Amino acid sequence: MKKKIYFDNASTTKIDKKVIKEMFTYIKKKYGNYSSNNYFGLRVKDIVNNIRIKISKILNCNKNEIIFTSGATEANNLAIKGYAFSNEKKKNFITFNIEHKSVLNVYKKIENFGHRIFYLEANKKGIYSTKKIKEYIYKYKIDMISILWVNNEIGVIQNIKKIGDICNKRNVIFHVDGTQALGKIKVDLLKYKIDLFSASAHKIYGPQGVGFLYKRENIKIVSEIQGGGQEMNLRSGTLAIHQIIGLGKAIELANRDLIKNNKRIKRISKYLVKELLGIEDTRINGSLKYRVPHNINISFGSIEGESLMLKMRNICLSSGSACNSSSLEPSYVLKNINVPTYMIHNSIRITLGKYNSIKEAKYFIKKIKKAVKELRNISPLWEIYKNSLKK
Repeated sequence: MKKKIYFDNASTTKIDKKVIKEMFTYIKKKYGNYSSNNYFGLRVKDIVNNIRIKISKILNCNKNEIIFTSGATEANNLAIKGYAFSNEKKKNFITFNIEHKSVLNVYKKIENFGHRIFYLEANKKGIYSTKKIKEYIYKYKIDMISILWVNNEIGVIQNIKKIGDICNKRNVIFHVDGTQALGKIKVDLLKYKIDLFSASAHKIYGPQGVGFLYKRENIKIVSEIQGGGQEMNLRSGTLAIHQIIGLGKAIELANRDLIKNNKRIKRISKYLVKELLGIEDTRINGSLKYRVPHNINISFGSIEGESLMLKMRNICLSSGSACNSSSLEPSYVLKNINVPTYMIHNSIRITLGKYNSIKEAKYFIKKIKKAVKELRNISPLWEIYKNSLKK
């Protein structure tokens, strides 16, 4: 197989052709500034209004609760800082030690302003304890909790329904980073009692540089960006209409094709997991039961993950989160679910999307088995491991 295989869909997805077509229609013919009160501006207002309506119907919320941002990172910042600084009261927050850095680093920042943050621990499968959440909510009068619905590194799904019920009963604001959940899980904001929800377009075959924050109407937050007062005075700046159009179309397609895409990806994932676990001294990181099929984080004993990736030149993989790719530090997510350090360095992340095929998966398995064998043949650690089995 000469073409490159893309197994890095958790980092970003290929833009759907239907999304591109929708965006270019605007760029060529329906341009205008959302804030202008002329014909072109008013036409753009109608376009954006229709997209808000479309998204709100899919997610089960009010159209005025959707705030367009540059992506989930900005949405997480707006949600956490916006609530933390909504008044002078010092607040208590809960999050977990394997959250995305756009949540963890924001919480570290607001700690400097006197807010109290409880960083709870995930278990070794990457699952959050609802019992521990309830205990902390009762003991410390928690104001808000931030949860990653689907972990970007290990694909583990949290029990959002149960956590939402716990928060709702105690009037705790429930913030969910849904970046890796949207398009993979049916999102119903009302059903799951979610108060704040962040997402990006480029994880669901839309354009990079656009996303949104859902904010339940009665939640008070303050703006991070001051200016012309766009987005209900919460996110000033000229709206990137072509990107918002791409976001709207991407969400529409993701919702329409969710079951079909999941069925395909599940078949490919099942094959990959079976074949990969058939390779000696391998382990899947995170829960095998509570996970999206799109994400397979696996460690190979006696092999450096980076060396393995070099062997797989025409297959795009990740040795960890895209946000950590410039660092040689071991993944904090894997470290915090107690994966041994030597196995963290030996891990790769395979993330599947709707454009992947079983043919690509079979080629990948053939190539990775060969690469593993070659690397282990020159690894002294492999000899030590083999000898330990004989004792």
